[in-house]
Amino acid sequence: MRRVVDGGRIVALEAHARVGQGGEGEVYRVAPGRAVKVFFDPMSARKREKIERFPRGLPAQVVRPEAIVLDTDGQPAGYAMRLVEGAEDAGVLLSRRGRDGKLSSGWVAAFFVRVARVVRELHAAGVIVGDVNPGNLIFVAAREAAGDAREIALIDAESMQYAGFPCEVAHERYVDPALYGHDLAAGGFFSPETDHYALAVLLFSSLLYVHPYGGVHPAYATLLARAQARVSVLRAGVKRPVVASPPRVLPDALLHWFHGIFEEGRRDPLPEVVLGAVTFTRCTCGVEHARAACPVCTAHAQVPAMIGHMKGAVRSAIVFSTAGTILEARVVSGAIRVVHRTPDGLLREDGSRVEDEARPLALPGEETFTSDDGVLRRRQAGTLVGRVLAGQTWFRAGAALGLGFYRPGRMAVFFVFDVARGPLRDVDGMPALRGKVTHAECVFDDEHALFVATCEEAGREHLVAALVDARGRVLAIEEARVADEASPWVGAGRPAVSRGQVVLSTKSGLVVLSPDPSTRRFEARRTFDVGDLGVVDLHAGPRGSLFAVTPTEVRSLTPT
Repeated sequence: MRRVVDGGRIVALEAHARVGQGGEGEVYRVAPGRAVKVFFDPMSARKREKIERFPRGLPAQVVRPEAIVLDTDGQPAGYAMRLVEGAEDAGVLLSRRGRDGKLSSGWVAAFFVRVARVVRELHAAGVIVGDVNPGNLIFVAAREAAGDAREIALIDAESMQYAGFPCEVAHERYVDPALYGHDLAAGGFFSPETDHYALAVLLFSSLLYVHPYGGVHPAYATLLARAQARVSVLRAGVKRPVVASPPRVLPDALLHWFHGIFEEGRRDPLPEVVLGAVTFTRCTCGVEHARAACPVCTAHAQVPAMIGHMKGAVRSAIVFSTAGTILEARVVSGAIRVVHRTPDGLLREDGSRVEDEARPLALPGEETFTSDDGVLRRRQAGTLVGRVLAGQTWFRAGAALGLGFYRPGRMAVFFVFDVARGPLRDVDGMPALRGKVTHAECVFDDEHALFVATCEEAGREHLVAALVDARGRVLAIEEARVADEASPWVGAGRPAVSRGQVVLSTKSGLVVLSPDPSTRRFEARRTFDVGDLGVVDLHAGPRGSLFAVTPTEVRSLTPT
């Protein structure tokens, strides 16, 4: 356990009090409303000077470094700051599943008006944010569609550009394409205009659930190439992900501003007047729009019985559709179970009302688990599974198998467990989780767990995936840069695993992968063209079938 000196007081950094971790350090809650950030590596003299010279008189929403904290040997270890209790970062706004039906598009517009005002005040004070990304922008708000954020805050403020000290890092999805390839540590590259661009990307992604240069274009293989060429999803010929909202749900004035930023290269500040005046309406079809009439309220098209003839064919049929939005889906005993949000509230696939919004797909007799005081237990059976790191353990469980990990410092310790009985089994040979884990999920069949995570380190995102068997053996791994998009895993929907094989929904269709025991890599075995279905979330069904889940419907897919 690490100890630091904060204001002359020795403070123990308890594992359960860790509230965040990134590539360069960790943040711990040390008292109500107070936290310390400690760095993994020794703090340089220049880093300490930059923290000590942080400007005064900035907006209260900026979480400033308040004092240097020391190791017990007297060396600088990090700094103390205000802790925003109960906050979540803006990453939840980018996901339909994260905010749809909880925080409305009107709420998002009002939120960014407030953020834009804070950034404008920073610029007036000679401070450039530089590393604008969803992890550095947090808020406290009731989880509901109406009302404003009770508090917003900009964190990791020591990375900002001020007093002659450069911002040395930026997230590649949000940095202005004009800065691609520059050595940011050399300084002088960030400006108010680069902040405007990054905020525009965040706003666009939050309103439409797609990056401005997301989707697929036949002439540009990667998001970064599209950004440099200014070929956005506003342009004809770009195929948007199925989860994205069409741009025409936005008002003309806002679309015009976005067009100027992403197609013409303008760097105007967020249009606060436009955002403040826009009114969004949720149509009975589930779409939020700011038009006089819903622009996408049309009947479902008929789906052909057979889709595609590439290297294989897929038989498809709609098995469920909703006028609302599908929030959760799961296969139980070979059938798809769904929770969808409608004007009448949360409903199951059979029309019954969801009583427990905390666990909307909980089923009778289903085993649940608790992780308390460093011990993982089966709640109903009351049996011990094993010891884990208190307050810092992530895990998921399928019908027969579970997988999880905890992170002491920079390490990641993985384990598997039998849902019904037996202890934890350690898993060795998993790919490293470098930096901040921004997304993690795990899917199962009876004998295998497929773990997929996205991590962010020094402004770059990388993806890791691993297939593990019930004995804790790693059968295959995948590691890829998210920006490169050369891997079929990048940009894929939720994968499915069935009989030890992995199925990905990609822009090229369904890709079936098998673990190669000699290389411990995934090898592509078959590809199925699915026509215009797009990238979807997959769930394994009975006898090798699949369920494809979009925001509004579920289709059964049967390879032929």
